[in-house]
Amino acid sequence: MFQLTKKIEYSLIALTYMGSKKKEDISTAKEIASLYQIPRELLAKVLQQLNRDGYIRSVQGPRGGYVLSRSPDEVNLDDIIRTIEGKRGFTECSGTGGADCVRSVNCSIRVPMEQLDRQMAAFLSSVTLEHVMRGEIPSCNIT
Repeated sequence: MFQLTKKIEYSLIALTYMGSKKKEDISTAKEIASLYQIPRELLAKVLQQLNRDGYIRSVQGPRGGYVLSRSPDEVNLDDIIRTIEGKRGFTECSGTGGADCVRSVNCSIRVPMEQLDRQMAAFLSSVTLEHVMRGEIPSCNIT
């Protein structure tokens, strides 16, 4: 079964939490970790990645933390997955076109997996953080 990693899950939890607050309200890793029972150290690393890539902005100081730096309708799931995990694909070679695979010349699943990967990327790009926050994921109408 295709499953999102814990890091992606925690990213989405943190982003939707921040998105549900007023724009100027600051959220801390401790607050989010406690509220959602997430390991704080792992959440802190995820928040650092999201900050580095500009999805959230860190606020320094004794009352510091994080705020969203993009509107929820400008953030899509494909971008978040690539930020947190680097690459995304159903097989190891689907993101590289099989360049490093010893079976690439006669592989019977390479082409269908590449097609599936492109369709999944298109769908994930169509799902925004706003959709997740509203609990209304768009239909998958990919041909």
